[in-house]
Amino acid sequence: MDIEEKPKVSEESEETSLEEYSFLQEVIKDNSMTRKQLAAKAVRMICYGLIFGVAASLVFGALQPWIQTRYAKKAEEITLELDEEDKKGGTEENYAKFQGALHQKAEKAKKSIAEVIAYANEADMQRDTYIQSQSVAGAIVADNEQEVLLLADSSVLKMGGRIGVKFMQQEPCEGALKKKDENLGIAVFSVQKSAIETSVRNEICTVVLGNSALTLPEEVTIAAGKPFGYAGGIGYGLISTVDNTKALPDHAYKYMTTDITGEKSGSGFLFNLNGEIVGMIKPDLEKRENMQLISAYAISSFKKEIELMLNGKSVPYMGIMAVEVPEDIKESEKIPDGIYVKEVMVDSPAMKAGIQSGDVLMQMGEAPIVSLEGYHTHLLEQIVGTKVIFRGKRTGNTGYEAVEFQVEIGSKE
Repeated sequence: MDIEEKPKVSEESEETSLEEYSFLQEVIKDNSMTRKQLAAKAVRMICYGLIFGVAASLVFGALQPWIQTRYAKKAEEITLELDEEDKKGGTEENYAKFQGALHQKAEKAKKSIAEVIAYANEADMQRDTYIQSQSVAGAIVADNEQEVLLLADSSVLKMGGRIGVKFMQQEPCEGALKKKDENLGIAVFSVQKSAIETSVRNEICTVVLGNSALTLPEEVTIAAGKPFGYAGGIGYGLISTVDNTKALPDHAYKYMTTDITGEKSGSGFLFNLNGEIVGMIKPDLEKRENMQLISAYAISSFKKEIELMLNGKSVPYMGIMAVEVPEDIKESEKIPDGIYVKEVMVDSPAMKAGIQSGDVLMQMGEAPIVSLEGYHTHLLEQIVGTKVIFRGKRTGNTGYEAVEFQVEIGSKE
């Protein structure tokens, strides 16, 4: 049997094989680190980062101006549109023109203003002897071809005596009271046109009563009449406020204030730049300790009263202080719709008819009363001396109960 011999491996081949797989014989060392070593390494990395950051910042800060100069875009040239020179004049010239135009309007306003004077007797009127406190400013608001009619403060009537009217500060003419309303404190005076000299009659003019509802704060206004206590005074200023109200019997009248300081007992009118009267000066509308700013009733709020007096008719008067109740209070207190009577004037037609404070007036004749403005409008439509049925409600043991009053419309003259 043949025995096959195994090939012999040379020593050289064996050494080569051992070298080729010698990595299998290497010992793997344990490279794990302790927590202390990890913390130290982390601290070193943070320090290296801080050093690098600081160095980078310093380098960037040093190079930034050079980089901006080297690579910055060229700035575009800025051009502005130049204004043309005002060919009509500069600011001073324009202001002078405005002042001149304002002065012209004031001079025109003066032609519609007169001085209504209370003389002690006819002799004093002929001598034109009086003191300033015995006169008020009046505005020529109408001309019925026979008479010139002036609106003025009724306080001059308290002086008694004879009424004289001076137009354009000329000699006084005989005047007469046409109608007055002491509720508002206003009166209309008349002067026969035949009593006015022709030259004066050709100079004076009737003024338009403007729409004060269109007057806004900061509008320019002209105060004319006796706003500073002497006749012929003129003041310029601005309207400060226009939404104030003055509660009087039967109505709450609107008034406006100005930034013009006037006399405490001054009288006169406010004109707008159209030459129209927008306010009648009343010094007692606002009381201030340090100064007396001119205030005036807004002319639109009592035009109907003026119209009645110009036609020789009395202004209807009932004599209640009333308010409109807000809706939330109406609901919570179960107050019916209408106007709530806060106060009844002594000896007024309302008091005589039995109306009391706390009553709610809901109807005047056949007209429903839903607001104070509506009540005032319906009242001025009545004729003084007529009797009108008022219906409303009054609180009773079981709530509001229906009541009815017969009121004889009066006037406060």
